[in-house]
Amino acid sequence: MLKEKDSVLNKEEDRCWCMLSPVQNISYRNAATFAYTRQRTTVSFGSLGSAIQKFPKEKFINELVNSEIPLNNDDYRFLLRNPRGFYLEFGKLVNEFLRTGKFKELSKITGDLPEPLRKILAGQIQEQKELNRVILESIDILDGKFTSRTPHRMTVWRDAPKSWMEEVQNGILTDKAYLSTSTVRGASLEGVVSNGANNRTYEIRLKENTPFWDFTDTQEKEMLLRRDCKFKVLAPYVLELI
Repeated sequence: MLKEKDSVLNKEEDRCWCMLSPVQNISYRNAATFAYTRQRTTVSFGSLGSAIQKFPKEKFINELVNSEIPLNNDDYRFLLRNPRGFYLEFGKLVNEFLRTGKFKELSKITGDLPEPLRKILAGQIQEQKELNRVILESIDILDGKFTSRTPHRMTVWRDAPKSWMEEVQNGILTDKAYLSTSTVRGASLEGVVSNGANNRTYEIRLKENTPFWDFTDTQEKEMLLRRDCKFKVLAPYVLELI
């Protein structure tokens, strides 16, 4: 059955916002679209002064996914029609793969399962294999969506665990995934849901002409930064994109 997501997320994604103030000219999404943002967790990005490196997709073909798995399922068609909607639904899985280079381990069919359950589980495993293939194929498409640019230097915010700072080496933090930031402090759902002793609000300083994917019309006022970005640590929980 085809997934009816396009009717919810049908906005044109490639828009450039002139953000003279982060709180100006930003509309709220409707309630149905907000439901999609709630399914997503915080996610990461690509370096400021250089073109993002092409993802080595071929490295993972047949190592993690079977190249014979057809790309003719609903999720792949959804990705082609609506990359924005695909990311809002599957961004967490995409970013988990980018960070780890692995997919969630597939279930195994054991000999003691009744035949009806074996068939159900076999169908679920096949669906997961197909989604893994789509996630792998999605990266090139998603990389092409970071067409907006910051018009000037600005500060954005990211709610994330304190453990994110454990990735710092020699004063530089690198994240392999796409990064979710907000133009308004406290607007992130991640901060609302996860705020506590192990969570922090990070201040992230961006330079003029920083590429981003514009989601500032969402409840979270989100600016998504490219994968593989590097940050200079200026102070505890204060970072600057380099």
